[in-house]
Amino acid sequence: MEGHTILVVDDEPASLRALRRTLSPHYPVLTAEGGAQALAALRRETVSLVVTDHRMPELSGIEMLTRSRAEHPDVVRIVLTGYAEVEALIQAINEGAVFYYLTKPWEPHELLLAVRRGLDSLEAERRRRQLLLDLEEACARARREAEQKTRLLTTAAHELGTPLHVLGNAVDLLSGVAGVRESEWLALADRNLAWLRRSLAQMQTGFRLRAGLLRLTPRRCDLGAGLRRLVDELRAALAGRRLELVAAAADGLAV
Repeated sequence: MEGHTILVVDDEPASLRALRRTLSPHYPVLTAEGGAQALAALRRETVSLVVTDHRMPELSGIEMLTRSRAEHPDVVRIVLTGYAEVEALIQAINEGAVFYYLTKPWEPHELLLAVRRGLDSLEAERRRRQLLLDLEEACARARREAEQKTRLLTTAAHELGTPLHVLGNAVDLLSGVAGVRESEWLALADRNLAWLRRSLAQMQTGFRLRAGLLRLTPRRCDLGAGLRRLVDELRAALAGRRLELVAAAADGLAV
């Protein structure tokens, strides 16, 4: 797996060589002969995974991992320990955030499998974090676009109000002096003006609702009467387009 450096830590030179011999054909490997050297290597190098012996003088493997956890929380940790060190394993899991442990003497294939699983988990966590970042960016972008759209529609609604009012007055004025032929066109214009007014009112209501300026009070209503008014309005709007509206409702909601 490319791009991952492994740090192996052991105070026994023979064990350190065995760890390096097992892992170096597959990964870049750094070595440290004790906990202090390991901490220094972690500060100096970019490391994805640490394999450390537990029993080491001065600074045990678990103590080293615990100290490094705050500065390097994403590093995967594997501990090599003896069969009888149960308390050490519990401490390693609780304090050192150990991903896996191997009992000594360890087998090369077991070590390679543990390392591979640890790096897989690291990659999965990185992908999860990237997906979360991408999702946050997408949500932020959607919010900005929605705010921009709202501002645009708010401006449009404000600018449309006055022209609609002027047009409505003009249609009313002309209706009083128009002939039969002109009256038909003026009636069509009046219906379309009414549609525009309703659309503008709905836009303004939506803006007030989003801004928290509108309070909704639930109350009982005659749904059938509301449906009848809606059907009548739609039929009137469709009449000029030579379209017929056919509506059906459940019993008690006759339209």
